[in-house]
Amino acid sequence: MRDESHVHRRGVWVKGIVRACGLIACLSTARAFAHPAKAPPCAGDFVAAVQLLPLAGGRAVVAVDNGRVAIAGACPATKAHIKATRHATSLRAAWPDGACAGAPGRVRLRATITAACSLLTGTLVVGRSHEALRGAPSVCGDGVTDPNIGEQCDGSGCGPGAFCAKCTCVPIASATTTTTTPGTTTTSTTLCATLQSSCTSTASCCSPGVCSGGVCCAPEGTSCQDSTDCCSGCCDENRFTCAPSSGGATCLF
Repeated sequence: MRDESHVHRRGVWVKGIVRACGLIACLSTARAFAHPAKAPPCAGDFVAAVQLLPLAGGRAVVAVDNGRVAIAGACPATKAHIKATRHATSLRAAWPDGACAGAPGRVRLRATITAACSLLTGTLVVGRSHEALRGAPSVCGDGVTDPNIGEQCDGSGCGPGAFCAKCTCVPIASATTTTTTPGTTTTSTTLCATLQSSCTSTASCCSPGVCSGGVCCAPEGTSCQDSTDCCSGCCDENRFTCAPSSGGATCLF
């Protein structure tokens, strides 16, 4: 009887431990659901209109990376206070007087990035002036050249002898003609017309462009940067190729 009683008490004790552990596990699981893990802080480049800093085109690339923030072309990367929550990433950065090119005084930035890292909103303070900022992630086709994402150009920005295609500078095709007369050799180089340039014939357009309506444009199935490049007036935003305007593609403008 003593042994049976001992076994019974031991069994009850073991069952109690199992139940307690199960309760703790349930509570831990419930807490995990009630308090999901924080998302990592957003990072990347955001393009926003900026009037208080002397920037070309009035737009800036706000670069957030590894605990630092920079405003390309104006303010160098500086250590920032960046905090991530379940709903957004908040950041604060400041540059001392003279650190930002052309800025009349200190520059401060306070902003919030949505949890999906798809929108930056905030306030930029330059000296005693301030303005609201609203920026979207930097992408090819937004008109602002961003070397941080590998862009060499964005619509423009290439030197002589090159044109911008998918944010990459591509050499302009040319034709070289050599004329030889007794005692004289003359060599001339003629550059072809880029997309959206005026033309008189397809022969004058850079390949694979064709001359349509007096303007060089890209035919269907060829690469494009936006819909103004295409003869059809539609650049497929998913494939970056010219598509029929009535073919169901989502056109990039």
